[in-house]
Amino acid sequence: MNNVCAIISLIFLIDIGLAFSVNVSAAEDLIPSWIKETAGFWSEDLIDDVTFVNAMEWMIKNGIIVAAELSIVDSSDSDDLSDRQVIVPEWIKNNAGFWVSNQISDSDFLTGITYLYKEEIVKSPNVVINKLNPNWTLGPGDYEFSLTSEELERKYLVHVPSSYDAIKSTPVVFSIHGGGGNGESQRSGSNMDVHSDKHGYIVVYPYGTGIIFLGKELFGWNSEVGGHADKNTAKKDDVKFFSKMIDELKNKFNIDEKRVYATGLSMGGQMSHRLGCDMPNKIAAIAPVGAPVGIDYSCNPSNPIPTMIIHGKKDPCALYEGGQCGGCYQEFLGLGPDVGKYACTSINTITNDWIKRNSCSTESQITYEKGDVTCTTFDNCADNSEVMLCTSNNAGHTWPSGIDPFKTGALYDRYNSIVGDVTYDISNDQIWEFFQRHSLE
Repeated sequence: MNNVCAIISLIFLIDIGLAFSVNVSAAEDLIPSWIKETAGFWSEDLIDDVTFVNAMEWMIKNGIIVAAELSIVDSSDSDDLSDRQVIVPEWIKNNAGFWVSNQISDSDFLTGITYLYKEEIVKSPNVVINKLNPNWTLGPGDYEFSLTSEELERKYLVHVPSSYDAIKSTPVVFSIHGGGGNGESQRSGSNMDVHSDKHGYIVVYPYGTGIIFLGKELFGWNSEVGGHADKNTAKKDDVKFFSKMIDELKNKFNIDEKRVYATGLSMGGQMSHRLGCDMPNKIAAIAPVGAPVGIDYSCNPSNPIPTMIIHGKKDPCALYEGGQCGGCYQEFLGLGPDVGKYACTSINTITNDWIKRNSCSTESQITYEKGDVTCTTFDNCADNSEVMLCTSNNAGHTWPSGIDPFKTGALYDRYNSIVGDVTYDISNDQIWEFFQRHSLE
């Protein structure tokens, strides 16, 4: 009877191998004896399914099972899989017994295991199965790319962390510069390259549009949530630009499309608001910093967007209580204290708007306190979204724990006197902790 079952099983294995074009290579001397012992114990119900699956994953991760165009990779920082649920077909257990008794070959048995993963019959929280893209030839490092959007060449910088591996999908964070800045200024001011290496996400610094003045790129965004947009940015569809960047990044790197995030300072924060409003199918969460919002902006995302708002009460460019915002960069350039100002709403109003969009209850809790910073969270929201407001009592129009653009001299003193102080009681760490909690379904 066992021989008949083994023959039927072998026919099934041959069939699935042809159907899915699975090419298994496994040398007999590469399979440790403990693997076969584990399979034998499992076939006799002496160990549970999870222990058996762990052993099979070990062979895949160590290259003993090689499936054409498939990669089985670890997507968890923890090896504790004791609480996971697995469903293993009975015929796999029968094959384990046939294999241990030498009624089927190593390759026959391993083909069945590969099928099990290919069909995702085993539901494992630490295993990702994906087809490798032959275009993913770039590794860790710094890159400058450009693309054409609306017949205009647009530039963006990319930092790929040292831990990046093309077989593992990696989150992406857009770090967006403010008005009068550019991708390089946001890179140096936010210090997110270092944080990217620490936590293993790709960080992208896109360039807006605008003018080049005295050799400097002074760019902005058509966010449509500010109270104004100058003639150099008003006609640009920056949402389309970001959508194209995501599509290009998918072809260049193995990005996790469910974990693409946006943050930015000032007009860059406004742009992250707009991405949450207009691209809820591509952006998993946003974290605008010092981002004033005009009183008449519109925002109707098709689904809730987790939103973290970071703002200083002493921000002279984006008034916490609302009023006349903007104009700081114009003042720095000597154009006068009232140039570029527009009517903006209060931070509490902006927060409440996101609470309504995300269908949150009004119940809140303080989830972070350090020095002059307090974060209040509204997490009873639709689709497991949340809204968090982090207020600094002392911060000005600056990046949290950021690096001053001018470290010494008269320019630094002038710039600092206009935009205010940096708080070091909140940082990129808290932004990333917020992002990590959220992904697209």
